[in-house]
Amino acid sequence: GVVQKGDYRSSLGEKETIENLCRQAILRLPFRLRLMVVSSYQSKVWNSAASERIRMYGIEPTTGDTYITGEGVSHMDNATDLRFIDSNSQSHRPSIFKIVLPLPGKGMVVPRNEMGGYIRRILEEDGTWDKWRLEGKGGRQYLR
Repeated sequence: GVVQKGDYRSSLGEKETIENLCRQAILRLPFRLRLMVVSSYQSKVWNSAASERIRMYGIEPTTGDTYITGEGVSHMDNATDLRFIDSNSQSHRPSIFKIVLPLPGKGMVVPRNEMGGYIRRILEEDGTWDKWRLEGKGGRQYLR
């Protein structure tokens, strides 16, 4: 039926019903296909953030960027190797090849500059921000 202005209970019930139907439909997909959906969403967010990062700051590392210390991709799994560029490190900034952006996931760490806010806005608009803010290690990819 048509929901009238002020008829909160009816609209809430319909919304919950629609969300439940969507959840059931997704859960009927094979597990690997569900993983592909999550991976696709993570890539969409990361690509949008990477494009915005380059538009805002170019290819120069800037205050608040996150970067990985050490060598090689294996270090990306170690959250202790994640650092932030602070305003006092003007003379010793990492190369652009060490700058990373988060993949949405458990315990993701967002940059401490406008990019962190940009990523948060994307996830809030999609209604997923709170779902990613769990404890644990978050994934990240180099900005190359």
